[in-house]
Amino acid sequence: MKILRIFLLLLFAIPANAGLYGKSYSNIDFYDPVTGLYYKSIVSKKEKKSFLSSGSDKRISNISIFDPETNTISLLFADKNDLRDISLLLFETGHKDDSIEFFGTRYSNRIKNNVNIAERALKNKMLIVVVEAETLTKTLWAAEKNGKNLTKLLTVPVKTHWHIDVKNSKIRTVKQVNGKIEIKSYDW
Repeated sequence: MKILRIFLLLLFAIPANAGLYGKSYSNIDFYDPVTGLYYKSIVSKKEKKSFLSSGSDKRISNISIFDPETNTISLLFADKNDLRDISLLLFETGHKDDSIEFFGTRYSNRIKNNVNIAERALKNKMLIVVVEAETLTKTLWAAEKNGKNLTKLLTVPVKTHWHIDVKNSKIRTVKQVNGKIEIKSYDW
């Protein structure tokens, strides 16, 4: 009986893979206040690998983009890949209190150096992060807000810290290597 209690305690206290990919399922259902485009997630079921798997059994495999002006729908990713796991969609939506507002602000830890920003035209691009569970990597993609010109920016291990430096229009990766900090910058 004592062994059973310990097993149950461990089962519920330490969820397997918790936080490994830095993602939990969330629905995208949003109009961009700048362009008027409507974004809706396309959801696929995840395969459960074990009874210890944590998190939702759903994943965002693609994003549909509806243009109310033309009454057309397009997909962000042209291919049908139900295994894709989009963990983040992020784009600028406004300027307030000398900073840039973003759709996806629950990821505010990814937005840095966002103070004393002079009012400017908002970027017509979005950042998409896809988790690759098999390779333990995250791939960052950029596209125009209408989904055109989808471009792969970089692929990093899931535990690599990255953020957007708003003031300098850069995406930065930060990791510790042999007791030193390594920083790489990419145009945003």
